[in-house]
Amino acid sequence: MRKLPGTNKRTALLIVVCISILAGAWAQGRKNAETIEGQVKKACFHYYVGLIFGQVDEYLKGVKPPLLVVRDGQSTSKDEKSLRSMLFPMSEKMKNSGLTDTDKATILKNMLSTFDEADVQFIGADTAALTFLIKHDQKSNADSLCTLVVHRVDAATGLWKVIEEITDSKPVPPDYMK
Repeated sequence: MRKLPGTNKRTALLIVVCISILAGAWAQGRKNAETIEGQVKKACFHYYVGLIFGQVDEYLKGVKPPLLVVRDGQSTSKDEKSLRSMLFPMSEKMKNSGLTDTDKATILKNMLSTFDEADVQFIGADTAALTFLIKHDQKSNADSLCTLVVHRVDAATGLWKVIEEITDSKPVPPDYMK
């Protein structure tokens, strides 16, 4: 094998070391971003699982009362007591739903997939939003979405909590997404 002019083992080793350092720095930065995004998604997941299944403790792991709820442009502030009373009927409905553990596991699996696919948009160092699909209407090809705004309440532990939920009773028309 012929050597290129001006190259030697030391130069090749230096190039490999530089590439390794750059790749390591890139991977570490990517890992930090994924970790923070994961923390945001985890808070939103706790919130939504608790909401869907009416599990107060799970729900409160992901929410920081007072919660601002915006539905169809109307906002409501909910303290912990009103959040608990809101979840009680959902809890009863779930108990009487007849869902098996397998059904619940399937729902959780689908929810996890939905949150994994959702994008986190950072508003600042300690505030982010996560928008995810609630339901897709096959007939109109329209999507119903939910946006959760979260705030980092403890930077040391990376604890994020939902501070706002935004929904609309009408799905997003497909022509809006063009």
